[in-house]
Amino acid sequence: MKLNKFFLGLLGLSAMVMTSCSDSDDYQWASITGGDQVYFSNTLPTTLNLSMSETKFTIPVNRVTTTNAATVNISLTSDDNFLSAPSSVSFPAGASTADLVVTYDPQALGYDNFKKAVFKITDESQTNAYGYSTYSISAGIPSPYKSLGKGVYLDDYYFGEYSSVTIMQNQENKNAYRIMAPYKS
Repeated sequence: MKLNKFFLGLLGLSAMVMTSCSDSDDYQWASITGGDQVYFSNTLPTTLNLSMSETKFTIPVNRVTTTNAATVNISLTSDDNFLSAPSSVSFPAGASTADLVVTYDPQALGYDNFKKAVFKITDESQTNAYGYSTYSISAGIPSPYKSLGKGVYLDDYYFGEYSSVTIMQNQENKNAYRIMAPYKS
């Protein structure tokens, strides 16, 4: 029995030696990105609440290489062309961010009419392989709500106690209400 264990151990050891690592495996390093490496931040919001009293907002565009001044082309595709933006953004030398100014017509958009838009850096040679070259949003103007005052809320199923809440009424649709933070203690 001891002899069988010895031969099985020797067989396992020889299998490990014959399948060991070799230096002939070719390892390829990740490629270094060229250009200015322009990208949209991953922390930008995907839903934008616009204002009826404003006509524009800005989207920051970032870059990694900041030694030279640069101009990068950006395309905009939006539902019903409700947004407009310049076709490029310019970075001064040494600047890592530039603002893309986007305009809209609040009267044409109206309340609670959220639409989709996609911004794309069209110069592939200027993008960062590890960053976002497109930025998609849903933008619109939410209906205004007016506070009607404080009220009392009872959820007898879970807590069985009263809590004080603020009651809001939609100014566009008078039959729509919001009860603000009913479970906040």
